[in-house]
Amino acid sequence: MTQPASSNLTTEAAIIPGTLRAAMEARRDQGETFSVREMVAAIIPLCSELIARHARGETFCIHPSNVRFDAGSPIALDLQRAKAPPTLPRDKACMAPEERHGKGGDACSSVFNIGAIAYEMLTGTSVGPAMRRPSELVSNLPANVDVILSKALIGDPSHRPHDLAALAQAIHHLAPTASQAPPPANEAALDGDDDFSVDVSLSMVPPPPKASQSTVPKPAPLPSDLLSSGGLIEVVEALKVPGRKDATAELGELKTRLESDPRPRYVVIKDGMDHGPFSAIELLQQIASHTFESHHFLVDSFSS
Repeated sequence: MTQPASSNLTTEAAIIPGTLRAAMEARRDQGETFSVREMVAAIIPLCSELIARHARGETFCIHPSNVRFDAGSPIALDLQRAKAPPTLPRDKACMAPEERHGKGGDACSSVFNIGAIAYEMLTGTSVGPAMRRPSELVSNLPANVDVILSKALIGDPSHRPHDLAALAQAIHHLAPTASQAPPPANEAALDGDDDFSVDVSLSMVPPPPKASQSTVPKPAPLPSDLLSSGGLIEVVEALKVPGRKDATAELGELKTRLESDPRPRYVVIKDGMDHGPFSAIELLQQIASHTFESHHFLVDSFSS
């Protein structure tokens, strides 16, 4: 499949000091993420400013590099950079799909932007295909974090919540003492209203894993002779290469991730025609049969 030219990494030289992006990359370098309380303390003041500016008709593409985040100072939008498109790959991952096509920038787009920033702050990973549910990446998260971010990260703006204040209220309730309260709003707006309905099946966040239908029996114990000196354990240890990842484990994890999201979301453009949409597993089967090859184009219909 054709791949984007840029990698998923940021470069230190391109990171602007004093921004939320700089703070996020510093945490990443330390192998750390933001706590729920820290995320709420940063996100709510930003939401409050955006709500007021959107009410005046102002539009922005919000990403961590155009948000000021100096220690000891309230988080705020950098108006000089807010109109410029993002350049870092991780900032681009915070864009709503419509913004990638030069549209949006309103409160509905900001709902996606804020959801993507919150997701990265909590998990240390970016929004995109094959992403995981926050609770799968971070233990002990409040139960409704997955639900809130699933609604915010809906790719299709016609099925995404339009009320940024409602999202701010929901996020604030995750840690009410972490920041001043955002403007009052009805959280029920995250489920839609009379004019539209929120469709979580279109979310970038995959659905919850289905309960296993059957229990896999425990393997039989190894024969004692394989556990003795010169047996299987010593053979396996001798074959291990220091520093090399277990490829079988990696493939197993990838297979589990792909199977956990059965939604048809991938479209392949071949000979000028759209084929699909396919689920991840269906797409891999088509690739394995050489129906689709590397010169064809792959589109994630959820993120465009």
